[in-house]
Amino acid sequence: MSRAALLLALLALVATVVFGPAGCAPSDVCAELCTAARDRYEGCLEAGGLTWGASVGYESAAEYDDWCETFSWELRELGQADSCGDRLALVEGGECSEYYDAWAVE
Repeated sequence: MSRAALLLALLALVATVVFGPAGCAPSDVCAELCTAARDRYEGCLEAGGLTWGASVGYESAAEYDDWCETFSWELRELGQADSCGDRLALVEGGECSEYYDAWAVE
């Protein structure tokens, strides 16, 4: 094997270890959480006869998304991204009470 081929093989190995196999990026559970949480929250608003606005804490779905993205970024930075999966399970539970339980301070 030539030196160039050996070097390319070594670089491919390093890239696979550092970045993972091509096309196999892990799913971002925190991003899934934010999408599911917004949908559930919006459903809870509707069930209560409410709409987006200052009285519910967020002016719009986009503002909620901004909040959730910041929240999930903080979890990742603190090494607590695994809690996104736990919260996702609660949010997907289907009831508004479970949505609110997902954000309870531990």
